[in-house]
Amino acid sequence: MSETINTKHKIRRDGDRALEFSGRVIGEGSDWTHNSTRWTTVTIYRTAGGKIVAKLHDRTQWQGESDTIRAESFRTVSEAISYLRNSGEYDCEGYLSAEAQAAIESAGESDSEFASAFTETVD
Repeated sequence: MSETINTKHKIRRDGDRALEFSGRVIGEGSDWTHNSTRWTTVTIYRTAGGKIVAKLHDRTQWQGESDTIRAESFRTVSEAISYLRNSGEYDCEGYLSAEAQAAIESAGESDSEFASAFTETVD
């Protein structure tokens, strides 16, 4: 799943300029199921310069509807997680969708900053 080398990415964003960078995918999550007609895919990238890009792609198969794409870049993992907490389909501040959590956990498998930011250690 995760790329090991940096590649060029260009993300078209609805209502905003495209986001272009060199980097690699470090985490992905989706709520797609076999019978889905609407679903969201969350992709987390680490840029060649060390920044984080979080992309939310709301997909649809409904006639007359279009996919929507939101993406932002961040200096820190905590900023990216905060963005994902507040960008879900639910109008509930601080809610982390299952697909966003899956992407964060996936990113933690290859990125130590994500692993430590999303793990609470108790003695």
